[in-house]
Amino acid sequence: MAILLATSVAAVRVYTVLSKVTGNGSPINPVTLINPAADPPAGSIAYKLKHGQRINILLLGYGGSENDAPYLTDSIMAASIDPTSHRVMLASVPRDLWVTIDAWPQGHAQAHEKVNAAYEAAASPGSIGDSNVLPDYKGRDGGGHIAEHVIGNVVGIKFDNYVGVDFKAFRDMVDALGGIQVCMDTKLDDYEYPNYHNGYIRGGVHFPAGCYQVNGEQALELARSRHAVQPDQASDFGRARRQQMIMLAIKQKAISVNGLAKAPSS
Repeated sequence: MAILLATSVAAVRVYTVLSKVTGNGSPINPVTLINPAADPPAGSIAYKLKHGQRINILLLGYGGSENDAPYLTDSIMAASIDPTSHRVMLASVPRDLWVTIDAWPQGHAQAHEKVNAAYEAAASPGSIGDSNVLPDYKGRDGGGHIAEHVIGNVVGIKFDNYVGVDFKAFRDMVDALGGIQVCMDTKLDDYEYPNYHNGYIRGGVHFPAGCYQVNGEQALELARSRHAVQPDQASDFGRARRQQMIMLAIKQKAISVNGLAKAPSS
């Protein structure tokens, strides 16, 4: 079953699991936890872990209740994990890429939208999605399964799972870890950064070049900023680089001793 993160606790658990999959800094190797007497179902994540096979996870960031388009996934990344070498590859997918969202039975009109609408097709009542979507795309995880299918076709891989995080869960996750360290090659000044009331933050948001600690709200600002004065920060590629930097910083902090100690427990 795909994972939908609704709370910061669940979000931190995902990165704890990710640390166990990669083995970086973690004393626990998940392969050793699998009962060797009974092989897990072929193709499952447990099976792939046991046999050292690559695992692909779709990472989705959306606004949630704090955004006027709550289920558009403006952050889309494919994470490919190699349990044998303990390496993680991150690839960003441009949110403005136009695709066919083929989530309906044959004969039903299919949606032609930007790729960031794939998750919305089943996750959002009254959106482009409706109750006529295929059975695989119904229920709590329907939007995630559609996104896995559509984005998998774009990048040419099959996803084993997906993780969806909204603004609140993202902020809480970073704050639960005690903040993260980011390293900016150039400064970022964005005078058109949105607030949570259909306007802009007075004075904008500003981040200097260099390495320093940021909290959850600041990490979200870096991940969302789209109108920086600096051309290299204003482009979609600059935004994707910052998002990848933040994801790697979260993973690194989560697998550290201090990070796991600060993460909320169940």
